[in-house]
This record gives sequence, structure tokens and C-alpha cells, in this order.
Amino acid sequence: MILNEKQMDAISFGKITMEQAEEGFVFKRINARQKEAFGRGATLSMQSDEQHALYATMCDCMAGFVLDFETDSPYVNFLVNQFKVLVGIHNNTEVLVNGKSVIRTEEPGNLSVSLKKPGRVTFVGPYHATMQLRVEVADGSTVKPVAKKGLWLLHGDSITHGALAIDASNTLAARLNIKYGYDIVDQGIAGYVHDFDTLDRLDRRPDVITTAYGINDTMALPGEEVRKNIDAYYAKMKDLFPDVPIIVVTPIFSTLMTKHEFDDRFAYMNETYELLTKKYDLPLINGRELIPNYPYFLKDGIHPNDKGFALYAKNLCQKVEELLKTLK
Repeated sequence: MILNEKQMDAISFGKITMEQAEEGFVFKRINARQKEAFGRGATLSMQSDEQHALYATMCDCMAGFVLDFETDSPYVNFLVNQFKVLVGIHNNTEVLVNGKSVIRTEEPGNLSVSLKKPGRVTFVGPYHATMQLRVEVADGSTVKPVAKKGLWLLHGDSITHGALAIDASNTLAARLNIKYGYDIVDQGIAGYVHDFDTLDRLDRRPDVITTAYGINDTMALPGEEVRKNIDAYYAKMKDLFPDVPIIVVTPIFSTLMTKHEFDDRFAYMNETYELLTKKYDLPLINGRELIPNYPYFLKDGIHPNDKGFALYAKNLCQKVEELLKTLK
């Protein structure tokens, strides 16, 4: 039995739309207007057209996409077609059974798992690629979506997007979904900056929004321009989501990034966050409190590795939930 559109819609998380294609369903996390805005790169006008085009391409990646359901079928087949790598980074698509990874593959074709008894099956899409996807179970089987706590919208750059996690289930969005139980819409784009033009409403009201840009602003733009862009970004965010808790997460700013520590950019950005979050009455989470400042947890001094993402997601979820209690 191939799951129909209604069933696929019920068990899929991390999407804003689902489209029927010739060989399966395609899931989108960023709308067409936003994709066009990312492709313009208005706040990164000094970059090449090729770089802007890459930002637009990354909008189609399946970052944060998860199928998560319970079934009594003795098997589940994930029928993958038109798999396309959109960003040249290694990342494994995964299938988990009862929370344990049983399939990890860089180039997914049709993926099959067997179940000796009813259980939870989770498919985690790659943050660097797209595909057309169908799901097959035994005739007469039940398929029930795993309940989620609420809708959490993620904005941010490469850490939000998922780079450079090796396994799809270890990205920030996937961990917040699978382990901590939120429907996560991940609108992070690696390499990007605060750009109010890329913001848009969702068809559903989020229960919380976190925004975690900053490291690329720090490295790419002059200080006055950064502050102006962040101000405009927060203003539009508040306008689009006036009744939704919006929480700002600062970059990790690892001390391994010494060149940015010594040219005062780190201090300037911290001052900017402090001034503008107060101006717009936005709660602030210090990124340095989310992950220890040791190479053991960092891939390159900027991005967490898979162990770092696990800790980052745990601490971020804890801090966000604590803040939400105070905001009620």
C-alpha cells in the first residue's frame, strides 16, 4: 500500500508545502518569494551572482524534513526518486526505528526496514539535497503520526541549516524534532546574514521562533551596515509575527576564531545584540552557553560537529522552554 497525499501530509514534519510530482512527493521549507529574496542577496551585494544563485538553490534542500510515524506494518519501504545533491557537502540520509539509526546512506535509492513488532519509524531528509519520495507499507496496516509539542520556526545561517553534520538526524532541526518533539520548520541558509526581505509569514502560526544569524554578518559586512540590517530584520519579524515569542540566539563566536576576537568585531556584535533586543523586547540566548568552547565539539571552530550538535540542541531546547514559561 502506497501512502496517499493525506497520509503523507499527516506524517511529514518540517515542511511548509507538499507537492505531488511525477515520482513522489516534494517537500518545501521555504516559499517561492523567500527563495527569490535569498537569490537577490540584497544585504550581500558585494558577492557574485553565482553565490546568490547558490543561496536560492539551498532553499530547496530538505533541511529539517522528517517523516515520523508509528506503524504495525512488518515493513516500510521509502521509495526515493530524483535524488539531487544541491550543495557539495557530505551528508547521510537516515532511517531510524524506535529512535535507533538503522540506515545511513549518502546516495539513497529505495530504503527498506523490517519491524518485528509495531514501532516508530523515522525518515530524516538530507540538508544538502532534494528528492521525490513515496512510502509503502503492508496492505491494511495502520500509520499514525508521532505527536509534536508545537511548531518551532528556525531562522539562521549554516548552524541552523545543518552544516557540517555528517548524519541527517544530528542536525539541529532534526534533533529538536525527533528527540525533543517539535515540528521544526528550518529556514536556515548556510552563509547568509540578517536580511529582512527573506522573511515571510507561514500558513500556520508558529508557537515559537528562534533567529540565529550573525557570524557571516560579522565577517562580511562593515559594523554600521550590520547594525542597520539587524534593526530592520527585527522590526519586520515583530511586524510579521506580533503575537509569537521570538528569541534571538547569538553565534557561538568560539575563541578558536581568534582573528575576530582581536579586531573587536565580537564585542561590537555583542553590543549590537544587547541594544537591539532591548529595543524590540526580544529575549536573548548567548550562543557560547550552548556548547563548550573545545575542539572536541567543534568541526572547524565555527560549526558544531555531530557531538556538538547534540549538546547545542539539548541546551537550546532547555533555554527556549525556560524562556517560554516566563513569556506566558
